Order: sequence, then C-alpha cells, then structure tokens
Amino acid sequence: MTKLGNRRLLVDRLKQALAVSTRTGDRGALLFIDLDNFKRLNDTAGHDIGDMLLQHVAQRLNTCVRDGDTVARLGGDEFVVVLSNLGPLDEPAALLAEHVASASSARSMRPMTWLGRLTSAVQHWCCVVRRRT
Repeated sequence: MTKLGNRRLLVDRLKQALAVSTRTGDRGALLFIDLDNFKRLNDTAGHDIGDMLLQHVAQRLNTCVRDGDTVARLGGDEFVVVLSNLGPLDEPAALLAEHVASASSARSMRPMTWLGRLTSAVQHWCCVVRRRT
C-alpha cells in the first residue's frame, strides 16, 4: 500500500548498513517514527482515509532521505529510516541524522486534507539517540 519496504527488507538493509559501517568505519543512524492518534483517525474517518494518510506520510519521508537510504513501514503507524554512510566522525553523522529527523518532522507535521477532512489531529514523533562507541 505505501510502496515501502517491509520488515524483511528492513532487516536486510540494516544488516548491510552494519556490515558497511564495520568495514569502512562510517557511522549510520536508525530513526523510528510513530504516528500519534492514528487509530483515532482511522476509526473516525475510515480506513480509506487512514490508508491515504499512510501513503502520503511514506511519500513525505522518502523526500527526506538520500537514494541509498531505506524507509520501511513496520506495520500500523510505525516507520523506520535507515541512514548509512554518514561519515567517520560522530558529531557530523549525528547532525546529519538530526537534520533528516527534523526535515521528516517538518514535512510530516503539516496538516493534510483528505476528502474535506483535516488530519491535523495525527502527529508524529521521531527520536534521535546518540550513542558513543
């Protein structure tokens, strides 16, 4: 429905990203994105509207990443973004990951109107956690 990868593709791409990172020393990032209040929208506006919202969020997330990055839908209202090849230094890599998270938040948080219904009640959050190695 969203034309995004599923869990199987996500796990495969994550393994590839980890292998490349181990080989090259480049950093990567994993972003988890959840849509708050999606169930309420789905229940009140209908599954067709919910499906269109998921498709639109998927498109918006794809505009925030580079060609080699992966956007996948875990299921329901959860998405994951795998960013790889962010460079060998922690700080610039973290800033790039935060930039993608911020851009996805800015694009996904814009209210959307479907068939005359405003979906601004659905919000999303994305968390970037820095881990020192």
